[in-house]
Amino acid sequence: MKSIKNNVKNEFLKIGAMTKYRLFPILFVALLIIVTVVSNIPGNVVGLTLANFPFTVLSWLGYLIAPVAAFMLASDLLAGEVETGQIRIALAMPLSRIKILFSKIVAIIGYVLVLYLLGFVTSSIISIAFTGFSGFSILSAVSAYVLGILPVLVLVAMAVMVATSVKSSTSSFALCLCLYVGVMLLGWVFSSFSPMLFTSYMGIGSMAIGTSIPVVSLLTGIGILLGYSVIFLSVGSLQFERKEL
Repeated sequence: MKSIKNNVKNEFLKIGAMTKYRLFPILFVALLIIVTVVSNIPGNVVGLTLANFPFTVLSWLGYLIAPVAAFMLASDLLAGEVETGQIRIALAMPLSRIKILFSKIVAIIGYVLVLYLLGFVTSSIISIAFTGFSGFSILSAVSAYVLGILPVLVLVAMAVMVATSVKSSTSSFALCLCLYVGVMLLGWVFSSFSPMLFTSYMGIGSMAIGTSIPVVSLLTGIGILLGYSVIFLSVGSLQFERKEL
């Protein structure tokens, strides 16, 4: 267990050593502040309601920010390390390939969760500052963000599956984007298949908003997200185990 913790720590250190991952959270928070400023300019075209800002940010995270971050990280920590040969350093340690992969997955999920935390805290402060507590429900916001974390699992699992199948970080990132957008377009074009696709539940956190929670739809969404996660992770693990490195 101690060796796994150390390996997870090493993966976080790798992420922190890359400039783009240090800048990503800063730019994200800066974007939220800029959007807030613009939305308060008379005659602006943003059309943003600051009372619901935390929920708007959750939607941005689920559909755009989290996917991009997860795809980048998986591509760098898996396909990128295979490309540069750095993965051999990890393989030289007394850890199985599954434990090495698990450490990378934990680090990726941890980084994305930091983005969710930043989004929640920043948007909540902005919402309270401009609309007061009367228009802000902390319970609804927390519930929405807790549920909104579920899609992170399937995003990371899919990214791992793709990243373990190629040997180039650029190819991995491009394939992740193409697969994600392709599945989303499939749901839009063939609406009858949409409920069976994981992309239909990227905004599952919104189901916690309001006085009435659609329990059946919520449980269906959770089941589909977890199901896809298990499938993607299983495929990714098998590929990583058998990959010649």
